[in-house]
Amino acid sequence: YAVRAVVAEDNTIGHGSVFMLEKGTRTVVFDLDGTVNVGDEQMVGQMVYDFVGQARAFDAKSSPNGLSMCRYWAAMGYLPVYLTGRQGSFYNLTYEWLSKHGFPPGPVILTSSRMAALPGKGTIAGYQFVRDFKVSVLKGLADKGLINWAAYGNVGTDVSAYKKAGIDKSRTFIKGPKGGMGGTVAVPNFTEHMAYLREWLSESPVPTPWKALFF
Repeated sequence: YAVRAVVAEDNTIGHGSVFMLEKGTRTVVFDLDGTVNVGDEQMVGQMVYDFVGQARAFDAKSSPNGLSMCRYWAAMGYLPVYLTGRQGSFYNLTYEWLSKHGFPPGPVILTSSRMAALPGKGTIAGYQFVRDFKVSVLKGLADKGLINWAAYGNVGTDVSAYKKAGIDKSRTFIKGPKGGMGGTVAVPNFTEHMAYLREWLSESPVPTPWKALFF
């Protein structure tokens, strides 16, 4: 269910969603920058445009067939979880981008830290902020009775986060140069990956009770 919160003083709007799910619902986790869209520089572009007050003029470029891949998972009954190291102040822009481009609904979860914007995608002195943030979120979802069944990413912190969260490496799909790291499944591109999914993926035994496949 879509939720809108309006601040009376200035009429600004916050987007949100409420999901009522059965225990055992299977999630598929999607990183955004460099995975669903074409590169980590997309977040930087968004920040630059936001700095000059033109945030909505920037339209991140989606990875070819990234939308089809996300919608296919949803059509098979899995719940997309958009889990990104982006700072939380970009929530509305991220939500609007997903909605504008027709991505299926799912929790959109951002961090409260600015560390993701630093070189190394949040890695400083061996402490991986983005990794630990993602692990915490995924364990929280599991504590609520959801099954984190599959995940997509593009960097080493995604690989380690999904491993620590208990997602099987055979269902951890990594796009780009880190594909195959730690025994994960390499994804050269989503066009080829779609052919793989159509052969491999079965319907979720506890399907998400969709009202619609759009935000």
